[in-house]
Amino acid sequence: MTIAAEEPVVLRVPDFLNPTQQLTMPLVEVTDSNANPYAARPNLHVRIFAQTSPPQSIKLLPALECLSRAHGQGLLLNVNTLVVPTSGNYGIAVATLAPYFGIKHIVAIVPNDIAPGKLSHLELLGVHCMKPNRARGETSSSLAIVQAKKPDHLLFDQYTDPGNQASFKKWLAPSMWYKTDHKLTVFCAAMGSCGTIRGCYEYFQELTRPVTVIGGVCDFNDDVPGARSERRLKQIGFDCSKAPFRLEGDISALASYSTSKLLCQSGLVAGPSSGLAHFALLRFLNRHEREGTLNQFRNDDGDVVCAFVCADDPRYYTDKYSTHLPDNVALSFMQLMEAPGDWSI
Repeated sequence: MTIAAEEPVVLRVPDFLNPTQQLTMPLVEVTDSNANPYAARPNLHVRIFAQTSPPQSIKLLPALECLSRAHGQGLLLNVNTLVVPTSGNYGIAVATLAPYFGIKHIVAIVPNDIAPGKLSHLELLGVHCMKPNRARGETSSSLAIVQAKKPDHLLFDQYTDPGNQASFKKWLAPSMWYKTDHKLTVFCAAMGSCGTIRGCYEYFQELTRPVTVIGGVCDFNDDVPGARSERRLKQIGFDCSKAPFRLEGDISALASYSTSKLLCQSGLVAGPSSGLAHFALLRFLNRHEREGTLNQFRNDDGDVVCAFVCADDPRYYTDKYSTHLPDNVALSFMQLMEAPGDWSI
């Protein structure tokens, strides 16, 4: 079968970055059995799709929505500088889009352990990066508030801005629902700022056949960029005991980086939080398969159709893979399942 090449499309930068103009977020089925053990067992009728990110990162969606809302409400009038608390990706997205809203400068309040690659990317975009001084008792929040009090400055906080959650309800969830021909049954995302999972959950709950939503939570003793442990989720006001959706807890850095590497080797651009989300989904499915309760997640065609979010870029963390993986070798899903761990929340 010969497929004719389409005419090349030439876009302006604002259209390329704007999901309302060019929604470049392909949904890609994971068919490599190393990354997806269900691919080797077609009789189970379990299909897994990776929801890829738009240009830059998934944070482009909330950055655009929050900037658009602030502009529409007149909050950007006479504002010269945005103060953005960020671990990296959101700050990069805001810095990429802000010039199109008339904002000249970005001050990013970043953690002391920010990935060097993210810090370099922010600086490449002309962002002034500041770290809290722990010796003086500063936190990212307190430093951001102080900086935002300066003339012509505005605090631009994804953790409190309703546009964060709204952007995923507006763009990401409908896109997945449409691209699976309304047959999606299970959705999973790593829990960081929680905008992705909250927004998608809200959209899926309004459907006539709600989609099962799973949040992947990082292990208490580990650090996975873009994901939080139960304790760190409480710091941003999310109480796991009151979550309206299902949780897969205590996912280790070993599982996250191993699964990320397997996804990368299958051809996907998937960082550690992407690996965490995929592992959380696989563990959820595996548990229900063993318990004989997998059928409750099938659609009318008899298929379990799943999607997880590939939210981050592994190239920021290349040095971390050798740190977290013994001999820099990714473990398979079954090997990871045999590792000890308490997964309850």
